[in-house]
Amino acid sequence: MTILTYTPSSFQANQIQTAMASPVRDTSYRVTVTDSKGTVKVAFVKVKVAAAFSVLAGVDRTISLGQQLTLKPTITGGLAPYTYSWQVQGTGDGGFLTAKNIPAITVAPTETTTYVLTVTDSIGSTAVDAVVVTVLGDNGNPITPDDAGGEPTDPPDTDPGTDTDPGDTDHEDPAGDDGDQNAVDDSDSGSPLRWRLPICGAGANLTLVMAGLLMLAVMKRREW
Repeated sequence: MTILTYTPSSFQANQIQTAMASPVRDTSYRVTVTDSKGTVKVAFVKVKVAAAFSVLAGVDRTISLGQQLTLKPTITGGLAPYTYSWQVQGTGDGGFLTAKNIPAITVAPTETTTYVLTVTDSIGSTAVDAVVVTVLGDNGNPITPDDAGGEPTDPPDTDPGTDTDPGDTDHEDPAGDDGDQNAVDDSDSGSPLRWRLPICGAGANLTLVMAGLLMLAVMKRREW
């Protein structure tokens, strides 16, 4: 027993005197108060120390897609009654088939899920633990949140203007002997070999016009 004694100089009438204590085991306190006239009053108070408070949400489990299971926690210490709060770590819904504020819950997750349990006892102490439920797909591999709701993988970017055939490395020399179907042989007139340029856009049109102007200038020069 711990004895607390107060004298008249310690406090005044109707004043609340506070004593701070941090017992490590159940302890009874006796308070003795003596007034200025020598009158003595005694009071007792017992403080019960709760055992260390902890919770085990359960061992990690593995199920197949479509199955359900019940999670049953184990509580040690604290002071009953307890309140419970089950939550999901992440953005999934957890597949709860029962309420989230009861000790044992039934769930049917569609992806691997971590369940976090918070337990509060009657004196406001809290204990937290988590349990992982791994969900296997038809191929026997775990279904992760990314597999269940992730964005599809984008195909690699391809440049439509890039030649994707690395084997096509032969390029004919427009000035070679074999020539080309687009080449015009004007050797009898003394003019150099010229080309019929394909019209496939603004740039090609411009090239064709420039080539035509050049040819016209050459022809005029010969007339002179």
